[in-house]
Amino acid sequence: MENVVPSVLQRLRATDIIHMAGLTAASLGQEYYRSGAVHNTQRQDMRIAGVVDVLHTSRKTVSATNTVSIESQPASSTQSTHYPVDLEIQSITQWENRCPCGQHPPAVPTICPHAAALLYQWLARPMAFVTDALPLEIPLRQPEVGTQSTVSTGSTARIDAIYAQMARPSTTLRHGVRQRGAAPLNTLVDMLAQLGLSELRGIAREYELVTNGMNKQQLADTVLGALQHPEAVRKVATTLEKSQRQLLAALTLAGGSMMDEDLRGLFERFNLGQASQLQGVLLALQGKALLFRTSLNSSSQQRIGLNGVLLDIGWHVPIEVRDALRVSAPVTIFDVQDEKSGAQRIQEAEPYMLLSTLLLVARTLVGESAGQENGREERYERSAQLRPAGTTTDRSTNTPTNDGSTALPPPTDQLAASLLTTAQASLPFTPPLLSFATRLLRLSSILHKNEQGTSDLHILANAARLLLSPTRNEVLRDLFELWLTHSSYTELFALQEDGLRLRCRALSLNHPILRAGELEAENSEARQALVTLLAETPTNQWISFNAFARFVYRINPLFLQKRQRLFSSPHWWIEQEEGHPLQPTELSDWLRAEFHYLSRLLCGPLHWLGACDLALSNEGRLLAFRLTPFADWLFNGVPFAQEAEEDAKSFDALATTVAVVDTQNILVPCSVELWPIITILEAFTEAAGTRMGKLHYHVTPEAISTALGEGRQPIALLELLRHIEQAKTGTNDGSLALLLAQLERWVAAYGRVRIYRGVAMLETADTVVMRELSATTALDEQIVQTISPSLYILKKSGSEQIIDDLKRRGQLPLLHDEEE
Repeated sequence: MENVVPSVLQRLRATDIIHMAGLTAASLGQEYYRSGAVHNTQRQDMRIAGVVDVLHTSRKTVSATNTVSIESQPASSTQSTHYPVDLEIQSITQWENRCPCGQHPPAVPTICPHAAALLYQWLARPMAFVTDALPLEIPLRQPEVGTQSTVSTGSTARIDAIYAQMARPSTTLRHGVRQRGAAPLNTLVDMLAQLGLSELRGIAREYELVTNGMNKQQLADTVLGALQHPEAVRKVATTLEKSQRQLLAALTLAGGSMMDEDLRGLFERFNLGQASQLQGVLLALQGKALLFRTSLNSSSQQRIGLNGVLLDIGWHVPIEVRDALRVSAPVTIFDVQDEKSGAQRIQEAEPYMLLSTLLLVARTLVGESAGQENGREERYERSAQLRPAGTTTDRSTNTPTNDGSTALPPPTDQLAASLLTTAQASLPFTPPLLSFATRLLRLSSILHKNEQGTSDLHILANAARLLLSPTRNEVLRDLFELWLTHSSYTELFALQEDGLRLRCRALSLNHPILRAGELEAENSEARQALVTLLAETPTNQWISFNAFARFVYRINPLFLQKRQRLFSSPHWWIEQEEGHPLQPTELSDWLRAEFHYLSRLLCGPLHWLGACDLALSNEGRLLAFRLTPFADWLFNGVPFAQEAEEDAKSFDALATTVAVVDTQNILVPCSVELWPIITILEAFTEAAGTRMGKLHYHVTPEAISTALGEGRQPIALLELLRHIEQAKTGTNDGSLALLLAQLERWVAAYGRVRIYRGVAMLETADTVVMRELSATTALDEQIVQTISPSLYILKKSGSEQIIDDLKRRGQLPLLHDEEE
């Protein structure tokens, strides 16, 4: 029963978090949660744990004196600190908070901001908390230098090992999304133990096991051992009848667990027999230990707060059986070469196109944000909850009707429309792609607000390296998982572009009756359900989209509105005509709504991520799709046979794509193939947004000075420019030659000059006298800069104190006052 959510976590509200953490810590924790910093979440009974990643920006500061130098701006760097948090809640007034941040000493009855972020994550996505058993004590990582921890944690080796396990991102997706929806409360061992002795003996005979002299516990252990051998499971599965095999395969593709009512609908939609035959098929599968009747934990009921009916009895296919059978989704092959098929356009996916798009969009939005006067226009909505319908700017869509319904308000996780319009004018991307890119940029914190809380947008300093360098595969996998698990109903709201209306019940003041996060969770789980089914679909085959969509209907027609069956009347619905909601259980209505949702998923995010190729009609309608080998890597973790790295290309071949506009501006296309060139420009020039759909770089003395100060050799930039000059001989206007000559002069004359004002200089006869002064006066506290062992620059106010100390000791220094 460890998966049952305790009542204290079920009743937790945002006001309780403010009470437990205080307003400041709760606000900071909410910002961590909104930026996607919380991951690797787990739960065991009343105890929840996770890892919170916090970005810190450190600057290399100079002394308090005035400085005149080519490098006029201090360099900055961004570092991430991991905080593994462990929080056990008995009530909203009694808890135990363990975190290495040191901000929650026992004397202060509040939780730290990282624990508050964990609680906000629980409110928004409780199903993301893995219910595997946590260790009895979760040791914490050694705190960074300058922090203190109030938790005693055992040996350093154990700390680092467990922290590494918690902080490591998931390497395989299939296990994470396989347990969606209803999940069994008991393990396979418990399910076998609940069977009778005669039932266990019958299962043992199916697996040809010897059971003489065994008691019930020994017999259950023997059957469990047989189920852990895939060959034995497959051998038993070959003895099934056709209807039994088909029902087991359909239930496996539907997630592996299903309530009685849903299972009856599945049996009828696949025409596996008469309704009276269903019980016989289930008993046959149960007699071979391929299917078990057990208690299921209904996630959809928990998420909407139905505390009285948390448990239900249903059917479950063990994970051992699913791994052994490896069921794949049936598909209908589509011939794109056939003229009768109607396929007019083939759009092949580019695996890394999205990464280049993200960098271009981020640079463009940062440039446009900086151009706004005083940054007065808000870029992001601050609330992640569902806004009341009356707060939207489109009053026409929120007009109440006679049936007490209102239109769904737009999602709150979108960029300002004016900024998106400006970005669309600067970049050759469609509005849906721009919207998707900004969501990913925000989720990954590549694009974020500045620390002062204003509306100006900032980009990570290493964004180009993250998105274009050879480590881009790991970044793309992380971005995919962020999108897959993010709670939002953007895809659902986009159905209005297909002529559909999204309506919901309204209160007396025309406010939606939906709970905060309910619609987001519905859309997120639907997205994961479809991706999980696609993960069981063969790759490198053109698949008829119409046939695949109908198969999705037969597997789970309520994947988008599964919570609606829990109410006598739905909270929200989709309609094509006013007052006539579409019924998802009817195929004709399903093809008007959910059909378009599936099409948008394939033509949008999955195509942009490089997971599928598309075959479109002349009108732009999706006819077929083909999953790429890249999709098998994204969905199932299958190693992806990457193409040869583009470093083999010579600089002459790459340099032809670079445009030197004048002695200050360089334009280069944004592509992973051009990373050898972009990495040089990122190091020696200043990123200046985008221009003409390309990355724009400024050649400035400050940027060159910063690179030289960091120990970079300018020969790489000079060689790059020479390759560009050779590749475009006779086609330039002389700007490149002037730029080369200018850079050579800067490099030859590179140096730093510091001018100190309002300071004093102290010089002694030798180092012995200087050591004596350091020992007898507060000299060390007043030093600004050391010129030599016997010559220091001091603060002017501090020098007067040292002179007074020397006079009291009878030592009169020789003074030089330039003002006199």
